[in-house]
Amino acid sequence: MHARHSRWWTGLLVAAALAGCNGGRGSSGFDVNSENEAISRALASRECVDFQGLTICPANAEITPTPSPSATPPPSTTPSGLTPSPTPTRGTPTGTATPGGTPNIETTLGDATAIDCTQYAPGGSCAYTLTFTPHSFLPGTGFRVLARAVAPNGAWMLGTDPTASDDASDPTLQATLALTSTQGGPPAHVQFAILAFAGAAPTAPGQFTELRQTNAAFAFVTQMLVVNVVTAYPPLDAAPQISFFGLARADDVVLTPSTFDGSGRPIYIRASGDGIAVVVEARPGTTGVAVGTNAFSSSGGLPDLQIVVSRPLGNGISTGCDKAAGGVPAVDPPVFSSAPDIVDAINDLGCHVDDGAGNPTGRGVADACTIPNAVSAEYAFVNKASTVQFCLPIAQPWAFPSGDTVLAARVDDLHGQVSAPQEIVVRVQAPVSVATATRSPTPAGPRATGTATVATRPTGATATATAATPPTLAGATRTPAQPAASPTPSQTPTTTPPPPDVGPSITYMGLARSDDVVMSSTATDAFGRPVFVSHDNGVTLVVEARPGTLHFAVGLATFDPSGGLPDLQILVSAQLGDGSPEVCDKTLPHPGGVPATDPPVFSDAPAVTNAINDLGCRADDGTGQPLGRSLSFSACTIPNGVTGEYTFVHPESSAQYCVPIDRPWRFAPGDTIVAARVRDTGGTVGQPKEIVVRIVQPSETATPGATP
Repeated sequence: MHARHSRWWTGLLVAAALAGCNGGRGSSGFDVNSENEAISRALASRECVDFQGLTICPANAEITPTPSPSATPPPSTTPSGLTPSPTPTRGTPTGTATPGGTPNIETTLGDATAIDCTQYAPGGSCAYTLTFTPHSFLPGTGFRVLARAVAPNGAWMLGTDPTASDDASDPTLQATLALTSTQGGPPAHVQFAILAFAGAAPTAPGQFTELRQTNAAFAFVTQMLVVNVVTAYPPLDAAPQISFFGLARADDVVLTPSTFDGSGRPIYIRASGDGIAVVVEARPGTTGVAVGTNAFSSSGGLPDLQIVVSRPLGNGISTGCDKAAGGVPAVDPPVFSSAPDIVDAINDLGCHVDDGAGNPTGRGVADACTIPNAVSAEYAFVNKASTVQFCLPIAQPWAFPSGDTVLAARVDDLHGQVSAPQEIVVRVQAPVSVATATRSPTPAGPRATGTATVATRPTGATATATAATPPTLAGATRTPAQPAASPTPSQTPTTTPPPPDVGPSITYMGLARSDDVVMSSTATDAFGRPVFVSHDNGVTLVVEARPGTLHFAVGLATFDPSGGLPDLQILVSAQLGDGSPEVCDKTLPHPGGVPATDPPVFSDAPAVTNAINDLGCRADDGTGQPLGRSLSFSACTIPNGVTGEYTFVHPESSAQYCVPIDRPWRFAPGDTIVAARVRDTGGTVGQPKEIVVRIVQPSETATPGATP
């Protein structure tokens, strides 16, 4: 079912459920200008508040019953940036709906002002299981639970899938959430939101700046609650202890768990299986005997650090510490023993540990590989009680596979005392192919001409993409071939725009530095376009967008292997690099540039389509695919260099496209106009936006205030 139909059904549900309340216990008529204002209004008034298609209600509120619709819910829909649940039977209170009632959520919190949150490891997050009962929802309604530690501007973190008890008559659901402060460890306060969806609930936990980004129909929110931490890790004993076991990003910032499983194991959810580091820290037991530092035994025995994985890493073939091409075998279940194959697997993985000098040994605090606090950006051990740290970079040859991999670790000390094992779970979300991720509704008519004349394309750039013809664009959003280019920059929109806000809107367009910090524009030109000044080309071109009023999701494809127009379309007024007309020539041995389109006017002309695909092919979703990014935690940008947090630049963005500018396709000295527009999954193209990239030579004087 298309997103438009989902919104239509949701509107019927909301309107019917809340009709006739008129200021009683139904939808508030107050005007609100932000989602946080709507949340505050709902909690203060104990009434529901409508905000941009999302009905925000207080949890545990008695809402006046009104007639509910008798319509059968439609098939499952996919909220923007989330994955639909394949089996919505669990967590779906099909027998708990109350005919004639108004949808509401009852939690076991009642009027509580604090919660007890369980911490399973020193310095780590704490886990809390929220129990709630849905009332008067249509059969098939899906639910998810989110939490934020900082109101009103903190990120909402998604918890586990709500599950029902085995008792079919029990209407309650439960979801577990990992609660983390911005400095790491448990937060001081927390606020919960229970989302209700028109159809199956999403299954992929993630992070959102606003609740409405989830495309839920309802959000039932709680007041801020005090967090009381209850520890559940064993006291210090004679044997050494693992004091931290988790992951760090490629920039060495320590990751917080995305959630916990039923056994209390932290789950780390990642978009790809490499570009991270496994980190283990340990401390001595009560005897004070030092923890051993060897992660690899050249004699073939067990090293001091021992890690096993439940699924093979890379190709899973042990080649005796081959860091160039070999993988790591699985030990399933991940249990320790002195069996030769298990010892070999432990040494194979431990060989990849790096002490900073290339040796498979542990590190002291002065050589820590982790940044526990992104705000201070200081290298330190994650747990101050740790005496040794092991850092295991995960590269492509030994990357984690898609799905869940259980890691078990233990350490021994110099007297041979072995610690109790600890386990974590690394969950890699399966990559989405270019074709299936962006396929739009079947076009109503034949595609415009000029799509079969793509320039010679290297097979290596498209071997993993499945050819698929994108939908025909709506007539109001297409532009006929333009006349010959004029020598002056374009002063008017580069295409006939659709009605305002019908198509997707570009919420941000600019540059990020090589360290991913977002650059500020230094000025505007005569036509009001932002000007970004740089001395070099080690930058990333960033475009963000949000859906239009039709509520179709923003398309994610930046490259169309069949030669049509992709969802993200970018043109440049001056050639990049050598301006090579060959499409997608971005790889060795002969990487090329991108042709100019001057003025940068969009059309279906073959040369324009090829130029769009040539530049779009160089976009990267973080896994090497020419796709946009739909979740803010996978963003390529750090909007605030002080906090160092990766997130979208604009809070209303639902998609981000990142195009690294490498030397073979660098900007030319002087001014280059960059024009972009975005298409949604319904085939509608939004209005274009333009910026100016100004490359100055080192000897030139840059505009005052320019970001290097």
